[in-house]
Parts: sequence; structure tokens; C-alpha cells
Amino acid sequence: MAPNPLQLYRVHTDALSIAEVARTVTVSFSHDPLIHWLRPGAPLWARNDARTQAWQYRRIQRALLDGIVFRSASTAQLKYVFRSGGETPKQASVTTGCGPDEATDAGVVALLFPSKRTVIGRLKTVFLSLKLWVLDIIRPVVDGGTNMERVEQMMNSHKLMMDRIKSIHHLDNVWYLEVLAVHPSLQSRGLGGKAMNWLLDYINHEPLVLECTSEKNIGFYEALGFRVVEEVNLADNEGAVKCWIMLRDARRKE
Repeated sequence: MAPNPLQLYRVHTDALSIAEVARTVTVSFSHDPLIHWLRPGAPLWARNDARTQAWQYRRIQRALLDGIVFRSASTAQLKYVFRSGGETPKQASVTTGCGPDEATDAGVVALLFPSKRTVIGRLKTVFLSLKLWVLDIIRPVVDGGTNMERVEQMMNSHKLMMDRIKSIHHLDNVWYLEVLAVHPSLQSRGLGGKAMNWLLDYINHEPLVLECTSEKNIGFYEALGFRVVEEVNLADNEGAVKCWIMLRDARRKE
């Protein structure tokens, strides 16, 4: 098997890195069906919208409390390393395939959550937890246009889904991948598969769950060893969206 040159790095509390991660999540999921359902009638997430970016920044900070945030090098750097078609190194170094401001955005982002946390892991997040608690009081941020009843339905569905998977498949410890984002300027370069393989190695191929929100992406995950174990319909009187819950259980594969 060819080596995987893609490297992901753990994000801690560096403000610049969090901002670069937040921007990539924004542009990567602006057209996601689940996001559209959660924000009915609202404008698409935009990278240059200050309110959206403030909310995404706080979202990444919260992910650091309970999970692990990973990022790759910038979009410009990855475009140089992972060239597409007949592109030459010289062309890749000059043309990033995105706006000049986007060249510094994180090329690949992942938000990964363990089923269990160590005592040390909990202690490390005490300060950040207190900081966010204060910020939510003195400087709250919201994602404009979000339907909070739909968000609550999604969160309740997620909790029930995780409990069912653990019970039905007899899993005591299962990881959850909330986000795997490849910047739009880097699409069709195989980075999604490389990032997923990197993450699978990181968790030692332990059981991993994700929610696929686009049917066209199911085959991509199946090629990596996942299978659909549940289909979830989120709906109210004004609209609906479907998610495919996928599990990669290393024990079953063996």
C-alpha cells in the first residue's frame, strides 16, 4: 500500500488555527442538506459573514471540550502537494484554486469524539469550559436563521441513535466522527479517503460511527469499511431530511 502523505494535526486553543478550521467548516457544509433543514429559509453559510464565523469559532471551541479537533496544512500547501490532472508544481504554487483569502484556510478538518474520556482529558478542559461559560453570558453568539426546535430534534435523535448502536452491536466504546471536511478548492484529489484512513489509524481501527447526510457519499464510506446500520428521518410539518447512520466495526471486519 502506498504511503499516506497527508498529515493531520491536533488543534488546541490557538486562535488563528481555530479560525482557519472554522472557515473551512463553513465553506464545506454551506450546501449540506442537514444544514439547510436546520436553517430553513436562511442565507447559505458564507465565509466572509462575521456572524457566521463567530458562531463557527465558538462551535470549534466547544468541540475542543468534549472531543478532538484535527486540521491539515493550509489549502495552498495541500494544493501544491496533492496536484490534480496535468497541474505542475509551478502552477500549483501560483494558483490556489480559491480566493486569495482562502489560501490560508485549513485544507482538511475533522471533529472526532471518543465514547469515553480520561480524567486527565477532563481536567484539561476545565479552563476552556469556564471561559466558554463566561463568554456565553457576556458575548453570546447564535447562528442566524437556525430553527432551534429542529436542532433539539436532531440532538435527541443523535443520542438515541448512539445508545441503540452501542446496545444492538454490543459496543462498549465507539468513536463518533461529527465532521470530516475537505475544503471545496481541494475536491477530487483523494483527500477525503486519505484523511479517513489517517483517522482510522489514529483510533487504532476501533468502532467508529458517522452520519452521512448525502446518499451519493454512502459508497465512499462503504469502500472504507463502513455500512449503513440505520436510516433516520428528521421531520416536522414544514420539511424533512434523511441521514444514513454508518458504522465501521473493526471486530466485524476481522
